[in-house]
Amino acid sequence: MANDAKNEKKQKIDKDFIEEENNGKFILVIILSILVVLALIIGSVYYFNKDTEEPEKENNKPVEVIDDQDLEEDENEEPEIEEKEESTSVFEEIIADNQTTEDTNEENPNEGGEVPVEITYTVKYLNASNEQIGEDQLVKDLSDAIEPAVPEKEGYKGTWTGMCDNETNVCTYTPKYEKIIVTMSEGSTYNINLNGNVIEATGLVIENGTRDENGNRSYIEIKFIAPDEITKEMVEEMKLTITTEGVDGGITENGITILDSTKEEIEEEIFYFNYTVAVDNTEDLVLPEIAIDWGNGVESKYTIDINGIEIQSYAEYIGITKPTVDDANKEGTLTGAGDVTYDINAELDSNEGNVTKIIVEGEVNNYENKTGIMEVVGLDKYNNILTIKFTAPENITDFTNLKVITEQNTYEGPGLLDGENYFFMYQAVDPGTTSNPRIIIDWDGDSGELKPETYVINTDTIKLTPTEELKNTVSSTEESTYNQNLIQNHEGENIIEVTGEIKYNEENKGYLIETTFKPVEGTFVVEDKITVTDKDGKNIYEKENLIIDSEGHFSYSHTEQVENTNSSPGITIDWNGGETQGGEITYNYDISNVELVPTT
Repeated sequence: MANDAKNEKKQKIDKDFIEEENNGKFILVIILSILVVLALIIGSVYYFNKDTEEPEKENNKPVEVIDDQDLEEDENEEPEIEEKEESTSVFEEIIADNQTTEDTNEENPNEGGEVPVEITYTVKYLNASNEQIGEDQLVKDLSDAIEPAVPEKEGYKGTWTGMCDNETNVCTYTPKYEKIIVTMSEGSTYNINLNGNVIEATGLVIENGTRDENGNRSYIEIKFIAPDEITKEMVEEMKLTITTEGVDGGITENGITILDSTKEEIEEEIFYFNYTVAVDNTEDLVLPEIAIDWGNGVESKYTIDINGIEIQSYAEYIGITKPTVDDANKEGTLTGAGDVTYDINAELDSNEGNVTKIIVEGEVNNYENKTGIMEVVGLDKYNNILTIKFTAPENITDFTNLKVITEQNTYEGPGLLDGENYFFMYQAVDPGTTSNPRIIIDWDGDSGELKPETYVINTDTIKLTPTEELKNTVSSTEESTYNQNLIQNHEGENIIEVTGEIKYNEENKGYLIETTFKPVEGTFVVEDKITVTDKDGKNIYEKENLIIDSEGHFSYSHTEQVENTNSSPGITIDWNGGETQGGEITYNYDISNVELVPTT
């Protein structure tokens, strides 16, 4: 019984142990299952998020993180990288083994695992002889390269053209030349540029002094040059057509007849011609269209653009301000320029066929550049420009038959007018000329009722405006009743202006001017070499007239006898006899304003 009880108790313990063991196994299984599930969840999370974690470089510096949302959007859209691959660049970008990059491919971070490398280009410029111009340029972008000037080639326009080596990233530029076939005439102040088939004229055009029959004063001259392949045989078949306002103008066949090329140039097959176009700023101005077939069967058509042209008036060109002040005593007829120091007056001389004398008093501006480009009456003979405004009588409103006659030319038509009823005359004069300019104006022409008016310009009282007043090296004695002042005129002449009264000298039987001359500061003086000559070249030096003061300064006293004539005396002093330059100086007297006082 005891054993039975013991066995029963053992069986019960064993059963409990088994039950407990089974329960522990069950709990362990549950725990292991939970761990497996957790591992799977963590693994899944890690798997799906591993690409969005912040990658690190070898140096542990962070790089840009790509947002999940942007990635999802990119996955649903066609990557832009494919479009970039379709575009053509200057050359392929190659990633070298030893090159690194700091930027990830933001467009498609998972594609290929490669990123573009920044490339440095070596840029070279070569001339036509394959010689390098300047130093190599290293640039990240070819647009940053600084182009030097293209070497000039006469008659051609040059541009740079480049080639790039994809392996070395070296880009070489060489000049490419295009023959100039449209340009400006020689000596022009404007520029001509051919843009497609449009001839663009820009710059300054100086108007002509007179108008043509259409009232134009301003012109450009275009030079048309044949291409290189044109031969003499082709030019003989050349055709030129000028079209204005939609109407065909003259057609010229056989281009030899219109060429401005010389005979020598034609033999060398250099063909060109000039065409003049009016460019006045008038509302009704119509520019022509030009069509050229140089004989090769190819017609080139050109239009003209003058929006970039600036026109300078003739008066401005020669430095004259148009008259603005009406100071004539013959109402409204004659006007002097408002910014000069001369006055214009008029008087009718009944003794000379009712000629109107134009009296000019004061200084007249000097015009140094006698180019002759524009017409000034008498410009080929005289230097000083006188500006006169002529205004028509009140009853004249039709200027169809207007005629102006000068000593050189005859001008006709309303194109002469500068305003509604007036025109400007630019007359070249010199002081005291014996032949005074004459102008005839017929306001209504030969068939009109008004008689032509004749004007004569009196130059006796005209004085030249000095360009420079020199340091005075001449003087008079204190007792003198006259003054002497030294100026230099536009011709570089030294003029001694004498003003005031000169009293008659009984002892010397004449009117005397006594002048003391000093050498210009810095002049090297050699006492034994000093010479003084008169206007005729005669030596009139008198040693007793040489003065040396206590400080060693030289001066020379000279007495000149004058009469009341237009003949001006003059002398030349050479302070060193040619030992050094600058010692010789010539003086001419101006005694036109001297009053000679006889003995009472």
